[in-house]
Amino acid sequence: HTGLDLAAPTGTPIYSATDGLIVHSGWSSNGGGYGYYIAVQSGQYLILYGHMNPASGQPHQAGEHITRGTNIGYVGCTGFC
Repeated sequence: HTGLDLAAPTGTPIYSATDGLIVHSGWSSNGGGYGYYIAVQSGQYLILYGHMNPASGQPHQAGEHITRGTNIGYVGCTGFC
């Protein structure tokens, strides 16, 4: 994929970098290699948090507004990680 992967131990909390609207929460179905991911729309930017751990449960769903610093899930190794 064309994204930038940041290394972190499995289970590390992931916090939203910005306020925004969750537009996707689930598995990548387009073969992009992101695995389980959450996508946040913030103004003109779409921020995608990929390779998440689905076993830890995702507390947020598509359509939900979140604020910067919200825990949106945990680091995993799904997709092409």
